[in-house]
Amino acid sequence: MTTYDVAIVGSGFGGSILSRALNRQGLRVALVERGRHPRFAVGESSTPLAALSLERLAADYQLPDLRDLAAHGRWQRHLGHLGCGLKRGFTFYDHRRGDPGRVDRSSLLVAASPDDSLADCHWLRADVDHHLVTRAAAEGVAYFDQAEVIDLTVDDSGATLALSARRSAPDTLRSRMLVDATGPGGLVRRQLGLRPGPPLETRTGLVFGHFAGVEPLDVAPAAGAPYRPHQAAVHHLIDEGWIYELRFDDGRVSAGALLVDSPSGKPEEIWATLMTRYPWLGERFARARQLVPLAHRRVLQHRMSSATGPGWVALPHTFGFVDPLFSTGIAWTLRGVERLARALAENSTGARDQALARYDALLQSELSQIDALVVGAYAAMRDFELFATYCLTYFATVSWAEIRQRLLQPDKPMWEGFLGCDDAELASLFEDAAAALPAIPEAAPRPPTEAVATYRREILQRIESRDLAGLDLYGPELSVPIDLDLLVARAHRLALDPEEITSRLHLLRGDD
Repeated sequence: MTTYDVAIVGSGFGGSILSRALNRQGLRVALVERGRHPRFAVGESSTPLAALSLERLAADYQLPDLRDLAAHGRWQRHLGHLGCGLKRGFTFYDHRRGDPGRVDRSSLLVAASPDDSLADCHWLRADVDHHLVTRAAAEGVAYFDQAEVIDLTVDDSGATLALSARRSAPDTLRSRMLVDATGPGGLVRRQLGLRPGPPLETRTGLVFGHFAGVEPLDVAPAAGAPYRPHQAAVHHLIDEGWIYELRFDDGRVSAGALLVDSPSGKPEEIWATLMTRYPWLGERFARARQLVPLAHRRVLQHRMSSATGPGWVALPHTFGFVDPLFSTGIAWTLRGVERLARALAENSTGARDQALARYDALLQSELSQIDALVVGAYAAMRDFELFATYCLTYFATVSWAEIRQRLLQPDKPMWEGFLGCDDAELASLFEDAAAALPAIPEAAPRPPTEAVATYRREILQRIESRDLAGLDLYGPELSVPIDLDLLVARAHRLALDPEEITSRLHLLRGDD
């Protein structure tokens, strides 16, 4: 029997990065993969909070390629052989069933970076995951692919994994701790027969794939727009839910439809129906070809009852998942990797158990927070101005977290609650904003103008103490740029004076 300090099952980006961080700290790590790389995967859109985690992991564990993944300019200079897409921010368009093509439509653009070089990225996961697992193996992590766990036993002393392997993996692995990085339905949940946790309120399905030959967005950016509309995570709001569009630098497009009432049937038929209902989208995809077969997941949401147990712990995406509406997946997973890289390297059993208990409590709270955010957003989608106003709660929350972490550099920021779930000003923000949504009279196409205006005033008042980006200065159909002068003017909200914040501006995603 081969014995390791930690066995990680699942070699997506989270499992591979965690294996490297633990290996750098002197732990003996095994990384077990049922399939092999490169392979298709979704979960491709990064964010500024993900970039922060990558940069901290790179610095803490001497993994410079992670820093390169955190910004489009560095990626292109140092990892240009990996598939990548430029993501300057979030773009939203409103569509209604049967709208003709080439008409003006409601839109919202929110910048997340001041220029292309410091922008976030869309990850071509087949390339990125393959790169990360290759680096892990080269650095000394014991990597076994085409190795399926056929039996698992865990207790306080660790885990024993029986493997069915096509290649040179051992028949049995023993580890002090097992990390389940296998994603939805997780290894631990299946093997140990664990019950699911409390149900999530969000309930959506997904049809998705990769395409070539998708016509570029032909919508002219509004005056003063911070980026061209397609240089972002593009969200098309439709009556059934929303459609995402992520463009990579080589022209391929990752696209998918999130559907509130996900129908049965073949994914190609569901996609074709949507393209017929929304002609402007249908025209752009009419000559596209599928690079991978379309896939369909009837229900995306899942939740385990716990993120930890005797001898095991789950990464965030294995513990639970809500919906990709605000691109929270990569950032939340990396936050979990940061925490476990510290917790599992603890020499004291008591300190490790205490850290894992804290990890579990945070994931429980954070998953509920993401669910509350998404539930409110779907409720607001019935009217674009309501939706754009509701979204201000998310952008205030994440910009506050990013700017605070970069400029104030708190100790152990990875233990702060994701999306403000442990911030007294933000913890109930999404639930409160959803509860305050005005009703739409049954015979009216949208809520009364005064009700919408009142709602906007309430939301702006609610986020005032956390709004560093000037979200109060822009209407629901305008573009929100990066404004450093405004940030300096609002220095008092960070308990800084203008001179102090000006001296720290170089810390805001500064390049070399």
